Amino acid sequence: MRINCLITACLVAGSIASVAAVEVSDDSFAPAQAASWDAPNWETGPALARSKSIAAQSLALELDRLLRDDPAALSARLRALDEADALSWPEREAALLQFTRSLHAQRADQVPDDALRLLSTWKSRTLVAHEESPDFGTPLFNIAAEAQGLQNRWRREAAAGIAARALATGAESFLDGWPSADDAVGQAGWIDALRAAPASQRKALLVQGLQRMSNAPQLVLPTTEAAISLRDHAAMTRLIQATDSVPLHFLLTALAGQLTARELDQLLAELITNAPVDRAALAIAIFGRALVDDRSFERRMLSLLGDPALGSSAALALSRRPGAQLKAELEALAASAPTSLLGGRARLALDGFVTAQSEQTP
Repeated sequence: MRINCLITACLVAGSIASVAAVEVSDDSFAPAQAASWDAPNWETGPALARSKSIAAQSLALELDRLLRDDPAALSARLRALDEADALSWPEREAALLQFTRSLHAQRADQVPDDALRLLSTWKSRTLVAHEESPDFGTPLFNIAAEAQGLQNRWRREAAAGIAARALATGAESFLDGWPSADDAVGQAGWIDALRAAPASQRKALLVQGLQRMSNAPQLVLPTTEAAISLRDHAAMTRLIQATDSVPLHFLLTALAGQLTARELDQLLAELITNAPVDRAALAIAIFGRALVDDRSFERRMLSLLGDPALGSSAALALSRRPGAQLKAELEALAASAPTSLLGGRARLALDGFVTAQSEQTP
């Protein structure tokens, strides 16, 4: 089964519609790529001081004027900045970054394609020491990342428009068209449209999605979004029981990120009672991380320690939750029935509890 990149990027973060999941940024430091990085050529303080010059502000205004009055000349001016100019690189690139950010107020058809291409592939020349490795330079003014994020936003909005029109036609049209959104940005746009749709349209899509998932497992994402937005716990339970094993992790992570503690507790109780053991165990692990300080979850896990099938999962979940009260409760259980399955699971949780504490000790 094909696992689409939006599931990976968004669900694992706990939010299907996370904008950060589809915007492009190269600010992160990858040591494996460090050999190709240029050395720093500016100190941050002096570069920022240069960037605030009157000349830099004038350049940003000039680029705004060209876009407004003579867009055909904009690309030539950008190329001239890339090749030669009297201004320092911090001045040029600060102006370019300011101009690129201003483009968020424009429509995609108002910016010349060639100009946007130049900005999205801009090679930064103002490089300051990377905070994690000062021998390597990182852009102080990340023009390319800003332009690429803008392009993604426009693509996402366009996809949302297509999806909204499809959904207005009917749930079947939306689900038929979903595979055409074959990357993270496009799928995010379709999810935006689904979230903005009336409840009646989301309900119709949920019904259709549940019916078609067995033959079209790629529909798990929009179907899950519809179930979460409608707070349909019965549909969530059905999704958890029907979803293939690999995307199940991302489905549970999405639920953990968007449901309230009470909703998660109710859903978990349903899964413990009715879901296959492997799915209930995975839900315990993922929901437990979301319910960090939830006493109801801890009490449920304590009551589950003696369960032959899920007791080990409960012990593991409890071992990751250090606290004096919980530790005392586990010690009491271990002492009260030292040879029983319950006592053994309590000791298992305590062993993990001690290991976790030792790992946190400097």
